Amino acid sequence: MSLWALGGSAAWVLTSLILGVRLLALAQQTRRVPELTIGLTFLLSGGLASVLFVLALGMASSHAALSQALEILGWLCSLVGQISLCVFIWRVFRPAARWAAGLVAVLALVSAGSLVAKAMTAGFGVYPPTSTGFWVGWATRGATMAWASIEALRYYRKMRRRLAVGLADPLLVNRFALWGLSAACGLLMIGLTAVTQAANGAYYDAGVTWVRSAFGLVAAVSNWLVFFAPQSYRRAFEARAGGLPVELAR
Repeated sequence: MSLWALGGSAAWVLTSLILGVRLLALAQQTRRVPELTIGLTFLLSGGLASVLFVLALGMASSHAALSQALEILGWLCSLVGQISLCVFIWRVFRPAARWAAGLVAVLALVSAGSLVAKAMTAGFGVYPPTSTGFWVGWATRGATMAWASIEALRYYRKMRRRLAVGLADPLLVNRFALWGLSAACGLLMIGLTAVTQAANGAYYDAGVTWVRSAFGLVAAVSNWLVFFAPQSYRRAFEARAGGLPVELAR
């Protein structure tokens, strides 16, 4: 498989690891839930889980026991990261909505239950995994990413109306658009992997990998601009705001 085809996916994983560490460091300073939960999401689900799954897959034929242990750790990282993302969406976009808190609980319980079901049926170290528990867990991850994208794009639409009358920060409006785009790319990456596994029983397909890599690259760049945009990028929005400095919302 071409290294270029994996470039976007590698950029996604590396960016997730860096963002996770930096956001958790920020959470230590702010002591706030959003920074903590999104930091855990990037570090565990986007970064460590991906690395562990790749290592487990590579060792499946030569070191079965180690591969199984790495896969279990990967699923646990993915689970905690997914739950953290659910909490982030709830606390940032729907803090007062009871249904949102209930949805977080449902997604967390179903995801945890799917992992237990996988352990009790197909087990770990089976490639590609095809158990019902695996597919249910895959569906909940897709649902979580879809929720993240919908909420961000909903806020983007709302903030654009405010921007039109001078009541919104252009950089903040852009951040909602980028976050919605990133989450949509994450959803598409999940969907492509699921379709590949269902169609030919493999994690990777040469053609699909190119497309998924492109989505990974877009998501990586978007996430970086959301949380740590360079000054040159920020200055473009300062100009749109009439020359007044604009700050990232905290």
